[in-house]
Formats: sequence, structure tokens, C-alpha cells
Amino acid sequence: MSSIGSLRALVLPAIATCGIVGGYAGMYRMFVNGMTESIENSAGRAVDPYVPGGVNPFKNTYTGIAVIDGWLMMLVPFFAYILDTPQSWGITASCYYLVATYFAACCLLFLEAQRPGNAGRGVSWVGTLGFVCQSISYTITAPIYFTLHIFTSPTASSSVSAADVLPADPAEPVTLLLSNLIAFVIPTVGMLLPAPNSFMSAAAHYNWIAIWQAFPVYFPVLQWAFIRAFSTLDLFSSSRTQSHHPSPVPSTAVVYRTVIGIMVAAHLTLLAVALTPSSVLPAGWPTLTKVLDQVTLQSAVLPPSLFSPPSIDAKLNRAEDLAPATHFFLVYDLYCGSTALLLWAAYLRRAASGPGGKSFSWPGVVAKSLGWFVIGGPIAAAAALLWERDEELLRRDRAGGKKRL
Repeated sequence: MSSIGSLRALVLPAIATCGIVGGYAGMYRMFVNGMTESIENSAGRAVDPYVPGGVNPFKNTYTGIAVIDGWLMMLVPFFAYILDTPQSWGITASCYYLVATYFAACCLLFLEAQRPGNAGRGVSWVGTLGFVCQSISYTITAPIYFTLHIFTSPTASSSVSAADVLPADPAEPVTLLLSNLIAFVIPTVGMLLPAPNSFMSAAAHYNWIAIWQAFPVYFPVLQWAFIRAFSTLDLFSSSRTQSHHPSPVPSTAVVYRTVIGIMVAAHLTLLAVALTPSSVLPAGWPTLTKVLDQVTLQSAVLPPSLFSPPSIDAKLNRAEDLAPATHFFLVYDLYCGSTALLLWAAYLRRAASGPGGKSFSWPGVVAKSLGWFVIGGPIAAAAALLWERDEELLRRDRAGGKKRL
């Protein structure tokens, strides 16, 4: 397909379909499967709020600001349902994989939002993007963002240059990783720690869940601080500027390597556990045997059936019903949103080849995407395509095709 306009006509409906399917399985089902009523009848109670089968007592005040606490009073119980209530090892293993997927996806989204060509545009507002993701789900927000990006960003244009994509200083992608590590990973570890115990009270546990909800807001603040600190310490000045392109490897490669490394490790580990029968274990390993019995392709890798979603009887609020309903939401949220991200990455890869696309090969892109998808999932495949896009623009700039830097 040589025309970028024709490709856009195919990619945009496909991205929208991802949002619709994920939105139906997530936000819509949440309001009709009993989950919202379940939260209102337990954690939302004015007196003695609790999470059925979870960590109690539940904490329902965090900031003292009614609007913020009201927002948290839907999100904190929702995540407590998947973190703390009774569940199979299949759901637990899947959730660890989904956490890795979300972190990796955020790294790619934040990197793309901060491209020089997006400066001053709405698509550069990473804090706003992440906050909306947390509020109305990743699978709804991401396709909207991708659509706006395709229509408004110079980095999605067939006239894109290396100046639009590669940072002015090659050390800047490192600050992105450091900022996301602190903003996302530290609160994640905090809320995954077992509670209550001698070092983690129930209140502290819920504080960590609440802190994690706002990680997209912390990210730009932390990155601003890192950039200022590195600049003050002259850590940037010692590096060669990207504008002269002394290396054929783009500075953004550090982000892509990290994302691909995380996703390949998470994906292959999950597949290995899911495909290993418990019969290979010697007798006397009951816990690991149970893990291998419960973690299967059906329970931990493949999405649950869209046509037989789990539900919650809000009057009974059985603890064993809460994690499956929350897991159903999160699986479709991350899988559909990440599929949309892969489609968007493929579009950007084609745009980088210019109006005629002479250096672009669909069979090559499809083969690369499938290969990385098999060993690392859609986010690894998207990272590989975006990395190739950056290298293509860098080669073109070094050859004199685009002298804008």
C-alpha cells in the first residue's frame, strides 16, 4: 500500500475497533456486571467500609479533598479487588504480566509524546494523557490519543524528519526511564507487598494503591527535575549531541531495549509456566504443583470469552467473584489498548518511509511484528517497529535526505 492516506483509512477504523471492544469489555461491563454496586455496598459504605476477602479495615479518606477522594474511592477498591481477594494462580500470573505490559506501554507513549516535533501540541501532554488513562481506562484513551496523533503530529506525517523524532540531547531518554521507574514501579512494588503485617498496615497498603493511581502526574514532574539536575551537574554536556548524529544508533534505543527486554522476559516466563505440566515436578512440591496446574494458556495468556463475562452479585458480594470480574476488565483493557498501539506503531513506521514508501516493505514489517509478538507480545512488536522508524529517519538524515537538524 503506497498511499499513506489509504493506510490511514484502514488503520483508524482498526484502532477504533480496539477501543470499542476494550471499552465494552471494560468500562461498559463494569457498570452492568455488578462491580460498581459491589464497591458501593462494601468499600463505599459510610460506616465500616471493607473489601470482601481483602485487606481490612478499608481506608476511604486520602487527601481530605472531596473530588480527589471521590475519584480514588472508585479506583482503590477496584484494584484492591484484584490485589487482595481470593483468586487462582492463573489470575495472579496474568496480572503480573499485565503490570509489565502497562509499564512498557507507558514508556513508549511517554517517549512519543515528548518528541521534539510534538512540542507545544496537545499530544505532548503526557500527564494529562496518563491521568485520563487511569480515569476512563487505557483501552479507551489510547485509541483516541493515537487518532489525534495521526492527524496532528508531525511525527505521523510522511514528511517527518529526524529533527521531529530524535531528542536534541541523547541523554534525555535516560531521564524518561528513571522518571517512569520512580513514578510507576516504586508505587507498584508498594501496593504488591503483603499486608497487613508488622511493617505494612492496612492503611499503608491502601495509601500505596492510591499513590499509584496518579503516577502519570508524577512522571513529568520527575523528568523535569532530572533534566534540571543533569543539566546543573553538566551530565548532558559530556554527551555528543544528537544533531550531529555521530552514531548510527538513535539515542532512543535505550528505551526500546528496556521495553523489549521487559516484555520478552515477562512474556516468555508466562508462556513457560503456562506450558509446563505439573507432572514434571517431583513429589513434595505442593505449592509449585498448584501454580503449574492453575496457570494455563486459557487462564493466564488468552483473554476470557467476551460473550460469557464474569459477574458479581452485589447483594452477596462473594469474595471469590471479585478478582475474576476485575481481571476480565484489565485483560481486555491492556490487550485491546496494546493492539491499538501496535497498529499505530506500524503506521508511524510506514510514514517514516516518505510519501512513496520506497524503502518500506509490508512483508518485512509483518514478519518482524509477528516474530516479536510471539516472544514479547504486542508491546515488544510495537517497540521494534518504532525503533526501526527512528533508525530509518537517522539514516535518511545522515545521507542528506532531510537536513533540518
